[in-house]
Amino acid sequence: MGAIKSQIKDGEKFIGSFDRQILIAQIGSIGLMSRECGLKIEDQIVLDAGCGFGTRSMIFALLGAKKVYSVDVDKVRLNGLKSHLESWELSYHPLKNIEIAISEVQSFSPALAPTLIYSNEIISHLWNREEFYNHSYEILSKGGTLYISDTNNSLNKRISSHREALWREAEAPKGTIYEGRKRFIKSNFPEFKDSEIDYLTMNTCYQKPDEIIEAVKYYIDEEKLKKESSFIEDRAPFDPEYDFLPCEGLIDFFETKAYLEKLGFKVELFPHFCGAKRPILRPINSFSRLFPLMFSLRYARAVHIVATKCS
Repeated sequence: MGAIKSQIKDGEKFIGSFDRQILIAQIGSIGLMSRECGLKIEDQIVLDAGCGFGTRSMIFALLGAKKVYSVDVDKVRLNGLKSHLESWELSYHPLKNIEIAISEVQSFSPALAPTLIYSNEIISHLWNREEFYNHSYEILSKGGTLYISDTNNSLNKRISSHREALWREAEAPKGTIYEGRKRFIKSNFPEFKDSEIDYLTMNTCYQKPDEIIEAVKYYIDEEKLKKESSFIEDRAPFDPEYDFLPCEGLIDFFETKAYLEKLGFKVELFPHFCGAKRPILRPINSFSRLFPLMFSLRYARAVHIVATKCS
């Protein structure tokens, strides 16, 4: 890790495009992942699922990964990654082992079978998490690792209460998600009165764009909705401003572990409390593992899953 820190520290142009603390935290998170998985990044074939602006993808590449697939649905973020790669090339050398792909992670099939699928804060946004787990098992090489990190721990009551409060706020009239769905309906059906728009907005929660269009057309023909779909307080709504991707949902990590094991993974859960930006605090995470997992997960700020494909 020292070598990569030195390269980044000396690359003033590269550093100028990132927040230093975030960069240090991401280097640290990859180091922690490496220790939890018991693997070195060198020569790995990495699929960075939901790579965002690709900082971690670049770190994987600099640490010697044979190939890095940087996959995301957000073109703006991937354009940011392209810009960072151009800056790095001007300062140092091309990172030819990175391949960028605009795709949903649960349907992307790389040319080379990944030995590591890295997922950070992604599964809480997916329509169908099981589809991602199934696909990961299919494309991973034998003995490969699926690594998942997410902070939306449903077993932590403080986290779950906060997340559910955000959902309620967003789905209330004038809330961001409610208003986004309202704009979507109004733009497609401008002939409706405000009262009708409000009714349709309130009762098309959890529907994708094509489902909303179909529901409204049925309403036009029948003067009622075929099925009302209103907000449920313990279920994450879908955000129309981001291609109707789900808001951050809550994850039961014990249920996730059981599902992955049924697929054929060997699974370990690692509760994580602190230390992403302050490495001096990281020993707390190791200490917490002396306690029963059920106890420590109730207080963990994040949970890491290490799932190894056995066959």
